[in-house]
Amino acid sequence: AAPTPLVAIPEGMPPPVVTAGLTVAAQNQPPAPHFRNPVHAVRVTHDGLVYVADRVNDRIQVFDKKKVGAVCQNPTGASGVCGFLGEIFVERDTLGPGSTWDIDVSPDRQQKYLFNADGSNNYVWTLLRRTGHILDRFGRNGRNAGQFHWVHNLAVDSKGNIYTSEVDTGKRIQKFVLRDDDDKDKHDDDKDKRDK
Repeated sequence: AAPTPLVAIPEGMPPPVVTAGLTVAAQNQPPAPHFRNPVHAVRVTHDGLVYVADRVNDRIQVFDKKKVGAVCQNPTGASGVCGFLGEIFVERDTLGPGSTWDIDVSPDRQQKYLFNADGSNNYVWTLLRRTGHILDRFGRNGRNAGQFHWVHNLAVDSKGNIYTSEVDTGKRIQKFVLRDDDDKDKHDDDKDKRDK
């Protein structure tokens, strides 16, 4: 079943943001009405949305850039008030330092994908930015290539490659190269022809 939208978006705004990765253990707990320390990352997209990584609350909140910053009262966190559009939950049952450490978007014109560095669970999550739907994740706890020890930051370059950095005793960066499977299949076919 498709995720249920969290908010009604005013006309002309993108489709609603929905819950993502919500676990049964946390479904009966209401979301916190305020940010918890630390708010760990902010990204502004081409379409004027502001994505805020509220790390300890395991969520990414979404705001309308044109409405954020004005004097406003929204103590209950109601959507549509003060520019608040909705929130995306990622591994909501994560304890400790939380699951939304850093965020970035894909380099395509629509910025279709949202990437989230999750330092507690040591994953990089890939979400559809418009809906908040989780598509996949990569990584796991460890110290080998492709594994993470406190993945802390990420950045996406103009080719879609993802760079991650690790803190504590991880102390390294890794580069994950975007690969087009069609190109790999073509390369494999050419190799097969040469081997015959």
